[in-house]
Amino acid sequence: MPQTSDQSGCHIIQQDTLSLKLEPQHFSVDFWIDQTDTSRFAEGRGDALQVNLEGDSLALRQYRRGGMVRFISRDRYVWLGIGKSRPWREYNILLHASRAGLPVPEAVAACVCRRGALYRGSIMTRFIPRTRSLTAYLREQELPSALWYQLGVTIRQFHAQQIKHADLTSDNILIDDDNRFFLVDFDRARIMKDLGDWQWRPLYRFQQALQKRQKSMRLIYRGENWLSLMDGYQA
Repeated sequence: MPQTSDQSGCHIIQQDTLSLKLEPQHFSVDFWIDQTDTSRFAEGRGDALQVNLEGDSLALRQYRRGGMVRFISRDRYVWLGIGKSRPWREYNILLHASRAGLPVPEAVAACVCRRGALYRGSIMTRFIPRTRSLTAYLREQELPSALWYQLGVTIRQFHAQQIKHADLTSDNILIDDDNRFFLVDFDRARIMKDLGDWQWRPLYRFQQALQKRQKSMRLIYRGENWLSLMDGYQA
């Protein structure tokens, strides 16, 4: 079961399997950046850090704003309670997905530091080795039809558990050396009440993003690939 603690205005939730009681400093990029076993990698919006904690390789991501609002506040969010904070919500959605057997990074810890009416947040997940984003994959080679089909099956599994990904793009889909898919970056994701029409919006967004990136980034993608994905989704 997850353990929670409050330290100097910061709320921390972590796996009870960790022997180390995490402190706010463990969620700061500055704490890790000069350590020899730390490296940057892309995940979702901006960079994340791969860090070593108790012999485990973890991914640390600090929450960053996108769009025009980032010019006003890069990493601060309005406080509406711990349960509505982005790290807390993402941590619990990852727990829900993991318990359902879905391919997501394992939630390890999250931290929310409040100052007045605003907060900053970070999340730690278990690093998934030997993976690259679908974007990186499609820049180099074509994804076989059978894998597009399997990707459709995978997305359908998330929707069957009422999980709506808020930013389903090729950046947030990983594929490993064994051709297994993982979904990452569940910031702003939601657990819906039941299946309805909501599941088509992430799919439409994903299709539009692929078409745009085919032109702007020269991804190896064809219309037939989407048909294979939808065959898997509707199987």
